Amino acid sequence: MPTTDKLKSLVLMVDDSDDDGTLLELAFQKLDQFRLVGRVTDGHQAIAYLKGEGDFANRRKYPMPNILLLDLRMPRVDGFDVLEWLRTQSFPQLRVVVFSGSDCREDVEKALGMGAHLYRTKPLRFDEQVSMLKALEIHIGFLQPASIPARLGQKSLQRDLDL
Repeated sequence: MPTTDKLKSLVLMVDDSDDDGTLLELAFQKLDQFRLVGRVTDGHQAIAYLKGEGDFANRRKYPMPNILLLDLRMPRVDGFDVLEWLRTQSFPQLRVVVFSGSDCREDVEKALGMGAHLYRTKPLRFDEQVSMLKALEIHIGFLQPASIPARLGQKSLQRDLDL
């Protein structure tokens, strides 16, 4: 018999900030449709997780996410580097949501241009983070492959969704 976890979207969080990561982990406990399957602290670890390499080779322990919650500013390999790497890969079920402290227009345009499906600026307050994640949870169906026929449609969808 299927469990409710089978119906949830699996999320990998990529964020180097302990404070942000802890708040987001707490926020995920308030959500119904998202299940946090892992948290890594830089782009190098995110790529290894997605590739299933090294410590992340066990997919029972580290299941393949269908949502990547990606910070931009991180040490070693940043979020833009991860987006660049993703352009060379085939993960048709993976939806990338940039969740960054930067609200710089250039960062937003660059991230979306590199393939991010959505871009959201991290709220500072816990209740605002929960609200934003709940809104994303409600609208995530719009980001599923059958809902978006082409890459161009994804950019217009991002602009149309007011999460």
